[in-house]
Amino acid sequence: MLGTGIGHNGWLAVVWCVGLAALGYLWSKSLFDRDPK
Repeated sequence: MLGTGIGHNGWLAVVWCVGLAALGYLWSKSLFDRDPK
């Protein structure tokens, strides 16, 4: 694994991180903005 190129896996990791962060943000925002019961 060391000494080899990462190819497209670096971009794939960045896309996964950004996607999961966006989903977490939207989910927490929806939970925070809902009306208390």
